[in-house]
Amino acid sequence: MMKNSNNISLNQHTMQGSTLVEVMVSVFLLAFGVLGLMAAQIRSVAAISEAENRSIVAQAAENLADGMQINPEVVQIGSKAVVRRYPDYLTTQSITPNPTMTLPNPSWGSSWSATSSVSDISKAALAKQQLNLFNYSLNQIPNASNVQYVICLDNSNPAEPTMNGTTISGNCRPSNTSNDKTVIKVMWTIQSENQKSTPPVYSYRMDVPQ
Repeated sequence: MMKNSNNISLNQHTMQGSTLVEVMVSVFLLAFGVLGLMAAQIRSVAAISEAENRSIVAQAAENLADGMQINPEVVQIGSKAVVRRYPDYLTTQSITPNPTMTLPNPSWGSSWSATSSVSDISKAALAKQQLNLFNYSLNQIPNASNVQYVICLDNSNPAEPTMNGTTISGNCRPSNTSNDKTVIKVMWTIQSENQKSTPPVYSYRMDVPQ
C-alpha cells in the first residue's frame, strides 16, 4: 500500500509540473502574439501617415502645376520648336514647418492698386503668390521636421531628388532641347520619437505638363 501511495504522489507532482510548463508556454505564445499584433498596428499607422503626407504633397504640387500652366513663357528652341517654360517658378527652397502658419494674403507688387485690373498683375507677381500658396500647403504635413523642394528644368527622363546631409539635391540635368521638362521635386523628413535614430526621408516628383 505504501508503494502505491508513493506512485500516486509522484504522478500528482508530475502532473502539476507539466501543467506549470504548459501555462508558461501558453503565456509566452500569447505575449508573442500580442507583440506581433502591436508591431503590425504600428506599421499600419505609419503606412497611413505616410499616405496622408504624400497626398498633401501631391495635391499641393498638382495645384501649383495647374497655376503654372496658365502663367507660362512661350519660347522658341531651335528653328521650329516652340515650348512653354516657367522661369518665374524655378527655385530651391527650404521650409521650416509651421502648422499654425496663416494663409498668405495676395501681394501683387507696388504697382497694384484697387483700381488695377487682372491684366495689370505681372507674371512674376502671380508666380510668387502661387509659390507662397505652395509653401503654405507643404506646411500642413503632420510631424514634418524638414521640408525642401526644387522646381527646375530637367531632361526627358528626370532623376529623383536626393538628400545630401540636410540639403536637397534636385539632380536636375537639362539637355537644353525642346524635350526638357519642368519638374517639381519635394523631399521631407518626419520627426522620430527616437532622437538617436535617423528620421525617415520621403520624396515626391511631378512633371509639369508641357
